[in-house]
Amino acid sequence: MSPIGKLFVVLNLIFSMVILGVLGGILSKSEEYKGEFERVSVEMATATDNWDQERSDFVAEIDGHKRDKATLQERINNLDVAGNNLKSDNESLTVDNQQLRDDVSKLQADYQKFTAALGEVQSHNKELASQNTDLTTKRNDADNARRSAEESAARLEAQVSSLSSQVDQMKKQLDAMAASNGDLEAQIEAAVQLGFDIAQVRASPQIDGVIENVNRELGLVVLSVGADDGVKRGTTFEIYAPGEGYKGKVVVDDVYPDNAAARIVRENGSISVMDRATTRL
Repeated sequence: MSPIGKLFVVLNLIFSMVILGVLGGILSKSEEYKGEFERVSVEMATATDNWDQERSDFVAEIDGHKRDKATLQERINNLDVAGNNLKSDNESLTVDNQQLRDDVSKLQADYQKFTAALGEVQSHNKELASQNTDLTTKRNDADNARRSAEESAARLEAQVSSLSSQVDQMKKQLDAMAASNGDLEAQIEAAVQLGFDIAQVRASPQIDGVIENVNRELGLVVLSVGADDGVKRGTTFEIYAPGEGYKGKVVVDDVYPDNAAARIVRENGSISVMDRATTRL
């Protein structure tokens, strides 16, 4: 064989070995590519699934955001309505506030008037308290005076009762005196015969009383009349008793406003309490 033929054979052999090597490498890489492709395909499928899930989650999140946006929009609308209402309320409150300011001004003016009136009332109350104290004192005095008056009235009633009894007795005695009046002239004549000065007695002012007390040891009597009735020291009283006649004479020694003490200067019979005494028979 020619060298060129051998060279071609060698070259063919080398080329074949190169081709085999390349083919072997290609086959080897193909297996690697296939494994890598399968691995990448699996990863892409997994990534696709994950992306689909994420897309679904993202779409759901977008839908949620849309719902939240709608809710927020509704809230915004409600807030706008509430804001308008608040604005209207604010305007009303502004008007009310101004009205309240006016009312407060009026109340302050009324309070000042009330304070002034209260001061006057307090001053008046002090005066009333003072007057009440005075009235209480006067009322207590009046109560005391009323009690005293009641006590006096009770005493006066007792005295009136006693005087009524005395008046009844005096009426009886006056009746007796009227019955014995016919004998009076004879008794006067008898008194004249005993030394009775009828002219002197008739010249004296008419004072009539009664014997209130008799002291036999001192020879004195107490008459129911005194200086208030015109009695003077030395006044002479003739003593008599209705139904018994002339009983004697007394002369005043001591004079008091409502009674007098007299000594017995003549006694024709026993002078006793409640006998009549007169300056003129």
